[in-house]
Formats: sequence, structure tokens, C-alpha cells
Amino acid sequence: MAKTILDGVAQLHFVPSIADPSAPTLTEIQGGVDLSGFLRPGGDWSPIEGSTVDAATIDSAFNSTARGTYGGQPFSAVFTNDDTPGGDVAWNTLPRGTTGYFVVSFYGGSGPDGALAVGDIVNVYAIDVYTMKRSPYARNELAVFTVEAAVTEPPHEDVEIVSS
Repeated sequence: MAKTILDGVAQLHFVPSIADPSAPTLTEIQGGVDLSGFLRPGGDWSPIEGSTVDAATIDSAFNSTARGTYGGQPFSAVFTNDDTPGGDVAWNTLPRGTTGYFVVSFYGGSGPDGALAVGDIVNVYAIDVYTMKRSPYARNELAVFTVEAAVTEPPHEDVEIVSS
């Protein structure tokens, strides 16, 4: 079994609209913005966690639990700022109040030069950006900012990209 790292493989795309998030089309994804080249390590771009509920009863010494709700955590990502005034791609793509979809590929793409292609597996998150915060100034550090977005519907995980 081969091991992998996300560096040079994973991709993050912002797509303004997807007709069926359980079957995103390659055309829809290509019509979005590939933010992979701006994405920094850090953040949480697989944010859906679950909860448990105390299900213990007095007739047992075991503290059993049951599955509870899931979700409610923000999608968080750290991006670099461009050095061109007005040309800051990630910053301009994700202003506060932006809604759409983050399409995440943890496995890269099977197309030319690693581009996403029909049949590739992705996760699709419906998002609503509520924070875009520049990091404090620090010497010898890249200018970066953090985006946090509400995940507004259940995610579509491990779905296949379909043709248009």
C-alpha cells in the first residue's frame, strides 16, 4: 500500500454554483477558480465532525454512547496574498458574504498536469464565507489571510466528477 502526502497533490477549487453537488460536472469545476496555488498549510478543509450522546442506563456500569448530530464546524483555509494591487486572486474570490462551493480533491487529478478530470473523486462543501482575516504583520513571513466559511448543507463526500 502506497502512502501519500497532500503537498503537490491536493486541490481546492471555489465554484460559484453546482447544479447537483452529489455529481459535480467537470465544466462546473473548470468554471470556478483553482485556489490550490494560493492555499497554505493549515486550516481545516475537511471540517465535518460528529457528536455523541450519552446513552448509558443504570442497569450497566458501561457508559454507552449513541451517534448524535454532525457538522456545524467551519471550513477554514489559509491563503497567500498576491503582490499585485487589485489582482489578489484568492482575496478577491472569497470576500465576506460569498456563497458557493469548495471542491476538494485529496487525491489530485488524473488529467494532464494533474488537472481534475471526469471520474476523479472529490468532496463538495456548500459554503458561506463569514471571515476573511489578514494575518498580523511579521518579519520574514508571507502575507497570508484566513477564510472561514459556514458549511450550509451536508457535505457530498467521495463523489465522482461527471461529464457535462
